[in-house]
Parts: sequence; structure tokens; C-alpha cells
Amino acid sequence: GDPLALGRSLPRIAYGVDPGITVSRIHTLAGVVEGVQAVFRGLGAAFSGLGTVVLILALMGVYAVLSFEVSRRRREIGIRVALGASPRDVVQPLLLRVGIYVGLGAVLGGILAVGVVATARAMVQMRLPGTGLPLFGGLALLVLLAAASATVTPALRALRVPPGKALQGD
Repeated sequence: GDPLALGRSLPRIAYGVDPGITVSRIHTLAGVVEGVQAVFRGLGAAFSGLGTVVLILALMGVYAVLSFEVSRRRREIGIRVALGASPRDVVQPLLLRVGIYVGLGAVLGGILAVGVVATARAMVQMRLPGTGLPLFGGLALLVLLAAASATVTPALRALRVPPGKALQGD
């Protein structure tokens, strides 16, 4: 039958066993599990939102750093273009540097995430859905693609630097 129907007589039974026992609230195991799952869903939504904000801020940082790098190396880029460097030769050093840092960050972040999930699994002692290698690999790929998209505009600006203007000086 309904386990909560026993709840009316449970305080009386507990008092009969030990008068010091007070039964204040009665919950079913399914209700407790549902409450815990609701907390985890809420935390998951909060962390997803926070992760999105962090990704956007990181992309803004990548864009700002690469834009600064392009403006700082404007004269060098102009000289290289004037000497006949191909667009790939001009942009490759800029993108390679960003790619190394972002790739290293994605790998270290993935390792850290696997460690955090393993710790959470040990603490909670239950299966956490959606925490496998495909998720972490997909997130690392997303970060790499997002960083690549943040480098497009500054890289194209580096190619549009007119050699004459770059050589004029600041």
C-alpha cells in the first residue's frame, strides 16, 4: 500500500519503543531521491550557465590578446607582406601561438574535469549521467573551435595591413 499511510501511526509506534524519539517528518525513499536529483539538476544548470559565461569571457580574451599581438607586430607584418610573404606565412605564427595555449588549456581542463567527476562519483556513490569521454572530448573540441573562430577577425586584419602604411611608423 501507500507507505505514507503508515506515517500517521509511526510517531505512536516510535514513542512506544522509546519515549525520547520524536518523529517530525516522514518521507519516502523515492521522494528523497527525487529531491537529491533536483538539487543535482539545479547545480548542473548553474554550472552550465557559468561554463557558458566563462567560455564567452575566454573567447573575448583570446580575441583581445590576438588583436593586441597584431597591432604590436604591425610593422613586422607590413615588412613581411612587402617582401612577398604569403598570407599563410603571415598568419601562421599568430595562430600557432594561440592554438598551443588553447590546446594545452583544453587538455589540462579535460584532465581536471575527469578528476572532479571521479571525485564526485566517489562522494555521491551513484552513476552521474553524461560524464564520459564523449562529453569531455566534445567540450574540448568546442573550446578549440570557439578559440579558432575568435582568431579569424584579428588574423584577417593582419592580412589587410598595407605595407606602406605599416612602414611609415607610429
